[in-house]
Amino acid sequence: QKQEKSGGLTYDVTNAENHTSIVTIAPSPRDRNVIWVGTDDGQVQITRDGGKTWTNVTGRIPKLPDNTWCPHIEASKFAGSTCYAVFEDHRRSNWTTYIYKTENYGKKWKSLTKNNPISLADAGAPEEWGFAHVIEQDPVKKELLYLGTEFGLFISFNDGKNWMKWKHGVPTVPVRALIVHPRDHDLIIGTHGRAAFVLDDVRPLRSISEKLLAKQLHVFEVVAAYQHHIKAVAGYHFPADAIFQGENRAYGALITYYLNPDQLNKEKKVDTEKAENVNNGKVKKKKNVNIEIYSASDKLVRKLENPVKGGLNRIFWNFPENIK
Repeated sequence: QKQEKSGGLTYDVTNAENHTSIVTIAPSPRDRNVIWVGTDDGQVQITRDGGKTWTNVTGRIPKLPDNTWCPHIEASKFAGSTCYAVFEDHRRSNWTTYIYKTENYGKKWKSLTKNNPISLADAGAPEEWGFAHVIEQDPVKKELLYLGTEFGLFISFNDGKNWMKWKHGVPTVPVRALIVHPRDHDLIIGTHGRAAFVLDDVRPLRSISEKLLAKQLHVFEVVAAYQHHIKAVAGYHFPADAIFQGENRAYGALITYYLNPDQLNKEKKVDTEKAENVNNGKVKKKKNVNIEIYSASDKLVRKLENPVKGGLNRIFWNFPENIK
């Protein structure tokens, strides 16, 4: 802050805080002249003329403490006037989740955390999300949002009105980076020192709706899959003579389906009551989902089984036929 007088921080012994640095830059993919920036002292600025002039819109964001770090801004993939911004204030022992959206170039903002708990009083509960690091808008369905927080990955199917924690394969770790692969439709997740994760093929998430969730069963479209062989690398390899870098996606066709958990609970209750009356209290073995795969000539070529479990389920078919 005293560059001209003292030569910079080396000789500045006032113990002043060194910030006012830009930490996120978000060019609009819809309007080349629109650029958003966020700083480490809580400022959000926008240019609508390619950087010639800038407008500070921080004061229009409701209920945001002064000087709250803005780690990420997500310019909308569908409208140049729209963006999402996350803020975090944990450096001052404030773990509140701050997520905002504007649809008019920052003139007015609304919070996307109104229907969610933000108090530390119930820390450790499944719905506790901690402060936010990053937000990503799906490139196909604009209402589908992915949120990275100090306590894991969260997803909203209705543009931030409600959020759910994603617990399938993603641990409760700080999620710092998110991006949806434009070709493979995979959600790529970067965490703080724990690992990188890939949520394979998020296209089924784009179909989620209240009408779909009310169904007893729904099978999502199975995308094209290809038979292939992976050639071994050159050279001689002893057993375990390699470095594990990460698990590959399973080979084959990915089948995704949904089972209504409420319906399953009703059936489980009925089965339990029958068992108590008929089988001396012994409940029958767990049921399986049976999946049958047919060829183009309507020939049954494969039967698969998966445990019955409510919610989204996945299974791979690796192409061999086992029906004679």
